[in-house]
Amino acid sequence: MSASCSAPSAAGASQLSQALLGQQISIGVTRLALNAQQQQGDAANQLLASAAQLSQAIGKGQQFDAVG
Repeated sequence: MSASCSAPSAAGASQLSQALLGQQISIGVTRLALNAQQQQGDAANQLLASAAQLSQAIGKGQQFDAVG
């Protein structure tokens, strides 16, 4: 009878182990997605900063005042 008592326990442990593994995989995938979004956000911020610098540089040097 002890074999029948340990079988459900082993099955339950296996299910728990599979559930924990699934949860760890889900967390890992979520972290990868979050990291990708963070990198895209950083790239967008760099692009905006570069555009702002370029727009400021475009206006410079167009008019020269040589009165002195």
